[in-house]
Amino acid sequence: MTVGYKLVCSDIDGTIINSDHKLSLGTKKAAKVLQQKKIPLVLVSARMPQAMIPLQEELGSSGPLICFSGALVLGEERLDGTREVLKNACLNQKDVQDIYHTCVEKFPQISFTAYNKTDWLVSSDQDGWVIQEHDITGTPMNVFSFQSDSLYPEVNKILCMGPRQVIKTLEEHLHVNFSDLTIYRSKPNYLEIMAQHVSKSNAISILLERYQINREDVIAFGDNYNDIDMLQACGLGVAMGNAPDEVKAISDAVTLTNDEEGIKVALEKYCFVS
Repeated sequence: MTVGYKLVCSDIDGTIINSDHKLSLGTKKAAKVLQQKKIPLVLVSARMPQAMIPLQEELGSSGPLICFSGALVLGEERLDGTREVLKNACLNQKDVQDIYHTCVEKFPQISFTAYNKTDWLVSSDQDGWVIQEHDITGTPMNVFSFQSDSLYPEVNKILCMGPRQVIKTLEEHLHVNFSDLTIYRSKPNYLEIMAQHVSKSNAISILLERYQINREDVIAFGDNYNDIDMLQACGLGVAMGNAPDEVKAISDAVTLTNDEEGIKVALEKYCFVS
């Protein structure tokens, strides 16, 4: 059944890009048809803007961006290349430094990094986890001393990377000691930490108001646990074929995998995109 959806929201990794971290030709063609139909395509990701905009440009879109899983929401690209900041939720400096010291003192296998609108802050650019993430996203690194008390930048998100069991134990520890923050694993080896009440669904609510549309008018695509709230909050939540069974179970529909152009197939089915 097709519905006149007015907004399409898609996660990036494991969803709109394939396992080679590329956009398929079919996906790009589907995005072009969305543009012709004047249906905004919004990328929704834990990534920072710099790691999202090149993909958006490749899709031929200039719509809003939901970054850091909802901690930063940017409006449509203006003619001069700027974007209005619709939401900018930052962690306070004390929490950032306390979590940093927790990792250094109790979880030395963890690679501690942090992000804001323009920078990816790392303790060392020689760290293996940092190099791996850089290779995936292409995001430039900025070496920063998290112990510094002067000229401390804004921090929208902390990303901790490490062995999966260590990440799991760190997550449990932080949930107890920083219960007011948003904490979840985006991958088995990645732990994301953001301010209170940050979520993809809350960020989408900002866009609903901006476009004067209802949740029923939105179709969303995701592949992982951190997409669940978004998939449940939209009119049609579509899980990718490569999503865990728990994610598929809460979704309204399941499409093919990200390596089988699952988004293109679902858009053809539900939005007449072809």
